[in-house]
Amino acid sequence: MPGKFRLIDMGMGWQERKDSSKEVTPTRVKIEATELKSISWMRVARDYGIRIVKKDGTILRFDGFPLDSYRELSAFINQYYKLKLNQREISVRGWNWGTTELHNNHLSFLVGSRPAFDIPLSQVLNANTTNKDSDVNIELRDPFTTDERQQLSTAKRRVQIQFYIPGLATKDEDEDVDVDENGVPTNGEAKKNGDKEDGEIGEDDEMVGADGKAVTAASHFCDLIKRAADLGATTSEIITAFDKVMCLAPRGRFQVHFHPTAMRMGGKSYEYPIPYSTIVKLFLLPKPDAQHHFLVMSLQPALRQGNTIYKFLVFQFQTDEETEDLQLNIDDATYEEKYKGKLEKSYDGATFQVFADIVQGMTGQKCVTSESSYTGSQQGIQCYLSATEVVLYPLEKSFIAIWKPTINFKHSEVERVTFSRLGTTTRMVEVTFTLKTDVEYVFRSFPRNEYEHLESFCRSKKIQVVKEADDVVPAYNEGDSDDGKGENKRKRDDDEDDEDESEDEDFVASDGSASGGSDSEEEQDEEGNDDTSIKKKRKDADMDVDIEGDDGKPKHKSSSSSSKKQNQSADGERKKPKKTDGAEKGESVRRKSDSGGKSVKSEEKTTKGIQK
Repeated sequence: MPGKFRLIDMGMGWQERKDSSKEVTPTRVKIEATELKSISWMRVARDYGIRIVKKDGTILRFDGFPLDSYRELSAFINQYYKLKLNQREISVRGWNWGTTELHNNHLSFLVGSRPAFDIPLSQVLNANTTNKDSDVNIELRDPFTTDERQQLSTAKRRVQIQFYIPGLATKDEDEDVDVDENGVPTNGEAKKNGDKEDGEIGEDDEMVGADGKAVTAASHFCDLIKRAADLGATTSEIITAFDKVMCLAPRGRFQVHFHPTAMRMGGKSYEYPIPYSTIVKLFLLPKPDAQHHFLVMSLQPALRQGNTIYKFLVFQFQTDEETEDLQLNIDDATYEEKYKGKLEKSYDGATFQVFADIVQGMTGQKCVTSESSYTGSQQGIQCYLSATEVVLYPLEKSFIAIWKPTINFKHSEVERVTFSRLGTTTRMVEVTFTLKTDVEYVFRSFPRNEYEHLESFCRSKKIQVVKEADDVVPAYNEGDSDDGKGENKRKRDDDEDDEDESEDEDFVASDGSASGGSDSEEEQDEEGNDDTSIKKKRKDADMDVDIEGDDGKPKHKSSSSSSKKQNQSADGERKKPKKTDGAEKGESVRRKSDSGGKSVKSEEKTTKGIQK
């Protein structure tokens, strides 16, 4: 940050340049002359800079000094502070292999005898070893506040450093290295484990852990970083602890320890310190299976594990799990001063509720529950976000989807809610939330029985609702043809023929008392014989067929058809809509083929009745 650096006989100070567009008090740094331990002059990326080491181990750096200011600064420091302005040589070879040294409150990386860079231990957030047992990851705190981070969204900042340290730890690594005031070893180049060849380390030189196994150099270095950066905590500082807590993001079972300033999650490979100041929201929500509860913590800044960023911590508890007589490790004086009204001295009840109450008391954040005006069958709706199953909760002031990924957005951030696939016959619909920032969240396989409840909920929250009705596609019919008429018509006629056949059987059975005859009599009747009883029976059957037909035409033709039946057919044709030529042609051919089989079958039935 740009500013002004000033020196006086009582000390020195720096003040940030005031920005008229901001209503923020500029940062000021004051250093008393009695606090100074050493001052060094060094080359930096831009011009030159000075490195100030205070007696309490704090290191401050200021850069941007021109080269010609060295003599003036050296003379002033020597006259008023009685210190020498040493020139500190920085390694600019670009090598990434060297040694590390811990001095007071900073970590130095040396290439040869020259320092390449320093890391203030106050900026170390976490240190872990990976599964390879030779890599150490050091996570650094975000140096910017929330407002500065938004303004410097494109700025590059160092958030993690990884060290590769092969081999086993030796006992001489615990010995202190003599260094001068600039942090350079005075007893020659510092030892490094990589300088020794295989087999040179004896059994007496190996460092053994509490389990009797040899300690790797990476694990030993990680422990040194934790102790120097004060990342560990003694048993007396632990307020309470929970064992084997199931966490879905990051996934695993953790031991959760509550400390005065932070919550620490310890797993098999990683350990996460979560400062209470980074927990900005809490959600306690029931899972739709009625057997578990979610506890979600929104973090700002997010938790980082390698290249993975976790904006939310998602814990899962069994609903029927109980915690009995949990005593907090807080003395009466501290409880009365800091925690009265926030925490209880002892807890009894469901584990998920006890855990949530302690987090709520330590962070000071209100825990949001599923109580809202949503009237659906369940408070959590199971659906899919992209290709992952989530549970969507319509809350009183926001929506939250758990758990992979977990997203949370306020009602005021939603521009509209779009419901799609409403015209289909499926049991699922599609819901799209469009935010005012043009971000869209599409929830698929949303239950149709919850659609009306979500729509009324959104309207009650003054959220715009849009419905997209899909075009209704007619069901496929195997009898459909290109013209869309002939085959459907044939299928309907076949069904009607089946009905006529069943009625013919009923007719024959019910008329068992009709006068009988022989085959020769039927032949004579077809040729024009005057057998009145047989003619009457056939006439009645033909009339029934004429009446039953949907287009007024007889189902079969015979030489005994009367003029009255033809008149009925003509009247039936006038009542029906006019058909196309192709449909009429296909209809006539079909009816001729059908009528032939129908007449023969009818004649056979009539013959059987006469024989009886």
